[in-house]
Amino acid sequence: MMCDHKGGMMGGQMGGMMGGHGAGMMGSPHAHMIMSLDLSDEQRSKIVKLSDELKHDNWATKGLIMDESAKLRDLYAADKRDPSAIGKEYQKIFDLKRKMIEATIASQNRVEAVLTPEQRTQLKNMHHKRAQMDKCPMH
Repeated sequence: MMCDHKGGMMGGQMGGMMGGHGAGMMGSPHAHMIMSLDLSDEQRSKIVKLSDELKHDNWATKGLIMDESAKLRDLYAADKRDPSAIGKEYQKIFDLKRKMIEATIASQNRVEAVLTPEQRTQLKNMHHKRAQMDKCPMH
């Protein structure tokens, strides 16, 4: 497909991705794509609940990352920086970030389980179109 001057795909724009459908959702393109599907009220309610649970859990993890980042800042500010201690602190932060990534993927899987087979196919097609859009060079 051809790219337009803004880097998007001509004739391949997905409606609803940037609309207000994602209020309360994760704010990711994945969430916007899901909310742009023709969801039943029951599906929408379940998906919003799953999103709220993920945000709650990730909020706590983000707080831990902030705490560890403060420790890392202090290690860098020391008169004599300890490479081993700094490395261990980075590892704690990386582990927490990995925990959030894994929780997000698990939540996406639970959300997708709420969808009908047809909606999952639509979502897969949206992801494919998004990947194609991301490949378009910026001018």
